[in-house]
Amino acid sequence: MTTVDQQQRPGPPAPRRRSRRDEILEIAVGLFAARGYHGVSMDDIGSAAGVTGPALYHHFAGKEAMLAAALIPVSEGLLHGGRERVARHPEDARAALTDLIEFHVEFALANPVVAAVIPGASRPGRIAEDRAALEEAIPADFWHELRAAGLVNPAAPLPTAA
Repeated sequence: MTTVDQQQRPGPPAPRRRSRRDEILEIAVGLFAARGYHGVSMDDIGSAAGVTGPALYHHFAGKEAMLAAALIPVSEGLLHGGRERVARHPEDARAALTDLIEFHVEFALANPVVAAVIPGASRPGRIAEDRAALEEAIPADFWHELRAAGLVNPAAPLPTAA
């Protein structure tokens, strides 16, 4: 008679080996964070990964595809986490916004490499482009939508479009 102790029990599943594609993607993200997206070539990524630049095309269509592969799961995680935080406060827009901001700050602190890639201010021209984008007027309709959603105090004056 075989006892339970004598039977072979499956152990924990073996850790899944990372794919070469995942390894290359991690290397690319690290380089993007260190040098900026525009400061990295396919040859740079290939060299860091121990392959030729053209060999990377077996895994990705190009550098843009690598960036998308890195940022899509991050964006989905941010969206899911943001929705979860907002849902905690269905009747309190201020608490929802505070929780959402806290979530984004926590994310940036926990994921410095990804957070470094997203802004992309890797060259002086890009910094000027980012500053110009910050100076663009936000459409008045957007402010009214925020007010209607309870995210802007009804008594607060709204900016006017220039």
